[in-house]
Amino acid sequence: DRVVATYIASSFAPGLRAFIMLGVLAAGFSTLEGVILALSTIFANDFFGTIARARGTAPERLRGQLLRVGRIFLVALAPITLFLAFRQITAPSLSVAIFAQNGVYGLFAATFAPVLFGIFSKRASAPLAFAAAVTALVVHFGMYYGGITHYHNNPAVPATFALVASTLVMGLGSIVLRGTSSAAETLHTTGVDELFRRRKRSCSQRFC
Repeated sequence: DRVVATYIASSFAPGLRAFIMLGVLAAGFSTLEGVILALSTIFANDFFGTIARARGTAPERLRGQLLRVGRIFLVALAPITLFLAFRQITAPSLSVAIFAQNGVYGLFAATFAPVLFGIFSKRASAPLAFAAAVTALVVHFGMYYGGITHYHNNPAVPATFALVASTLVMGLGSIVLRGTSSAAETLHTTGVDELFRRRKRSCSQRFC
């Protein structure tokens, strides 16, 4: 974490050094702001909004609720962010880059398979996507914090296993759903044909 700071401090004049550090801080703040706002929006719209719509909340009322929930989530997220930041300063167990990379890779692993199958497969469903995302998170963070394999400190390794696991869940689930859907469709078609034959036989007996 000190490599860039040491390089800037030892290689540039004070004025240029201050200018570069301000640019680095501005880039970091803008990225952090975007991530925090995205988290609040995702929680309000995709989590709370989905539950509220399922309960039949009116759209006019829901808009105000989503705004309030997003603001409350931002306030609740502030102490968590401060705790993680101070903990990284006072007792750093790993670099900031690895810490951030671990979270980003976990998010990517959780969303890759659901998005992929959601775009290219007609058999993808919300419960299946949720199961695949949870599988990816459990595998990724379980391997990382559980110390599984000698390479668990590299977030790319747990993320790779998480991608494979979630893709298998989506793929096998799609195959099972396809078989279930085909069987149900066949059963429905057979039932309709049998009903038609019975009606035709009944009409013949009645000279229809």
